[in-house]
Amino acid sequence: MVPVPAEGLLALLEAQPHAKAVLGGVAAGRGQLSHAYLITGPSGSGKADLAAELAAVALATRSTDGPLTPEAVTDDLRTRVRRRVHPDLAWVKPSSAAGILVEDVESQVLAAAGSTPLVASRRIFVIEEVDRLNDSAANRLLKTIEEPPGYVHILLLSSRPGEVMDTIASRCQRVRLQGLPVAEVVRRLEASGVPNELARSAAGIAGPDADLARTLADPELGQPLRAAAEAYAIGAIRGDVAAPWQPILDRATEAGARASEAVVEQGEPAMEHLEGRDKTSFTRVVEERAKRAMRQARSAELDAALSLTATWLRDLWVLAQGAEDVIRGIDRIGALHDTLAIIAATDDERRRAAPRLADCVELVERSRFALRVNATEALLLDSLAVQISAIAHGRPVAA
Repeated sequence: MVPVPAEGLLALLEAQPHAKAVLGGVAAGRGQLSHAYLITGPSGSGKADLAAELAAVALATRSTDGPLTPEAVTDDLRTRVRRRVHPDLAWVKPSSAAGILVEDVESQVLAAAGSTPLVASRRIFVIEEVDRLNDSAANRLLKTIEEPPGYVHILLLSSRPGEVMDTIASRCQRVRLQGLPVAEVVRRLEASGVPNELARSAAGIAGPDADLARTLADPELGQPLRAAAEAYAIGAIRGDVAAPWQPILDRATEAGARASEAVVEQGEPAMEHLEGRDKTSFTRVVEERAKRAMRQARSAELDAALSLTATWLRDLWVLAQGAEDVIRGIDRIGALHDTLAIIAATDDERRRAAPRLADCVELVERSRFALRVNATEALLLDSLAVQISAIAHGRPVAA
């Protein structure tokens, strides 16, 4: 997650003309917060950052009927909001491959929206990937958006605004964010100390997604994930008998455990402000959040690994066509050449291998979709490795 600048909301809006036009008055302490916003923009454009800062400003403002007071936001409040552990903040994400279900909306939004705030003057609800609301969940949410209590504000986030239900979108004030140019992503990474070649590689893989680029450049997060995906792709092409997918599954399990533990740990300071039924209720909320965080982190890690596997195969494909200048992972060109040599030793063999490698990329993308609909993880990854090996070497693929 890209850190919010110390200046807060105004700084976040500076590079976003439409968002500044809509929220500039609020950020300057001259306007009131609408009851519902639909914040849209490509991945990495800062939707979650903007929602978190808006939530912090709203929770710091003591009055419910006057302008917001951005200057009242403390570092402690901002930290608790960004860790999703404030008692009057609910941060909803899809809980399964089926998207946001009616029980997610009922348990995390509707039940809380009907109760007055616990420690602040307002309740804030942030719903990510609102385009993945199923029909029942959308219908249940609609009434709250249409007639919310005065203390309720709902921030809906989407990278696919065209897929947000019209009945939902039409009742929200729109805020559009734009993605960052790759050159700007590289500049920001270099400014944070990332070496040039790694910054260009991370930005090349991530495109305008600044959040992903920062993760890929992280020596403790992104680089080990890239290495695991690379090892999986190379092992598949070699036809290794040992399961090349096990490190990916292990990483996903570890990511889920870390996410769960973090939610529990981060919820502990908030407990100090509560007692009695409020404390019991918030404890249950933290436990449910921990379970959801574990599932979400595990799924995200698996999807990221397969996405990087597809990128590695895509770079092999363009290398086979002699287009080295458009390789995304430029810091791994040597390894790409070595891997391509496994299936193609001559220029003619490389040209023949290119369409097969393109087929491998498509196969991985289909597998990513299969994982979202609850395919058995180990079986899918094992089967995918066998099929990549067969396709890359031009052998028939078993039905």
